[in-house]
Amino acid sequence: MILHISSIIVQVNSLAWSSVYDSIEKQEHASISASDEGQGKMIVVLEAPSLHDTQNMIDALKAIKGVVSATMVYHHSEPASELNQPLYEHAS
Repeated sequence: MILHISSIIVQVNSLAWSSVYDSIEKQEHASISASDEGQGKMIVVLEAPSLHDTQNMIDALKAIKGVVSATMVYHHSEPASELNQPLYEHAS
């Protein structure tokens, strides 16, 4: 299985901040990794089995009342089995 990991910048109407935050936190395979209520911005990390599913998740973010925009800024995919492998070996 290939895992697609994406980060999305979500711009939020300040009047809807709490409801948008709660809606995103309830979504499976989505997590808010950073947020700034004063700026009305959140960074949301998505994990999905396909790029198509990633796009559907972004569309779902855009459909939340109070979301002004949701823009992908990073995408990475690799086999899920390799995610637990060390990035590099230390020289002894």
